[in-house]
Amino acid sequence: MSDIVSFFLGMLTIILLLLIFWYPSTMISSFKEIYKNSICYNICTG
Repeated sequence: MSDIVSFFLGMLTIILLLLIFWYPSTMISSFKEIYKNSICYNICTG
């Protein structure tokens, strides 16, 4: 069971690394949009 969990965690890590390295601008813009739409951002900016 632990081998399966380790395998999936490894796959997720590889996918995240690929996204970070190959689509940095897309990831950053998406994160900014999510942050702008978040409740914390609305409260902090009034």
